[in-house]
Amino acid sequence: MDNLQTILQKVNEKISEEGLAFLTVDPERAFGLEGLLENYSIICVEDNILLDYIPESVKVLSVSDQIVKSSARLLKSGKTQEFLKKNNIKNVQTFKISPNFEEYAAVENLNIFNTSSSLNQKFENKISQYEIFENTGVNFPKTLSGKLSEL
Repeated sequence: MDNLQTILQKVNEKISEEGLAFLTVDPERAFGLEGLLENYSIICVEDNILLDYIPESVKVLSVSDQIVKSSARLLKSGKTQEFLKKNNIKNVQTFKISPNFEEYAAVENLNIFNTSSSLNQKFENKISQYEIFENTGVNFPKTLSGKLSEL
């Protein structure tokens, strides 16, 4: 089994030639990887003072002059596409993956470093987690699931 150092080495090898860009409306969502990944970029909407603390090795694109409220729209932005091509970035990640993000990344032949949007939805849907755990013998408080009018 790989340890954290081995996993980081594998990720850095994967992105060494074709970079990884984290696309997000709020730049603080992209923080934490900049000290671990070698060819890492941040593409965001808000021009946040925290961006001043990002190491110079991290490329940053802020499209604060555009009104963009989703990572899919950010990915479709002309400025983003220009930045990705200029910096030879073929790998993307976002805070919350969506079907639109997946579809447009596929059109642009980009690799996504997220789980699928359908799997992400299952994690966010706590009711499905209840249904999964209900049959595994995991102890949790008595739970009723359904519409309030039917309970």
